[in-house]
Amino acid sequence: MKLFALAASALTLAGSAVAQEAARFGSVSVYPSTVKVGETFTVHYNSTTARHQPKYYDAYIQGTVQSNGFIQPQYLLQRTVFPTDGTKDVYFNTTVPDIGLGPGIVHSIWAFITYPVDDTPDAPLEYGGVSTGITVEGY
Repeated sequence: MKLFALAASALTLAGSAVAQEAARFGSVSVYPSTVKVGETFTVHYNSTTARHQPKYYDAYIQGTVQSNGFIQPQYLLQRTVFPTDGTKDVYFNTTVPDIGLGPGIVHSIWAFITYPVDDTPDAPLEYGGVSTGITVEGY
């Protein structure tokens, strides 16, 4: 019973951490969420919940090897100067690059935003991000 309570607490904390990151940086999603190398998918970034209006938005794909936890390099999918017209959503289509993502790897799509810390044009820039999973098949 204690193990169940511990697992439930861990899930609650993980959900809370995801919500906090979404509140700071917005959210990212992909469709479809299962693809093969070379197939097209859509990345959607939404800044509605972001604490600051992004100046730049960069989308990356990254893998983590399940057997040893090795985190692979991030590969840039697209760099965007964020619209200044009040737009909250950015969509783009891309393909899974053939970068040796391989079997036994958990993949994530990251949305990193760069933003002025106090929303003024000359403020120092800070960055942070959120991620979502994507399944890459065919290895």
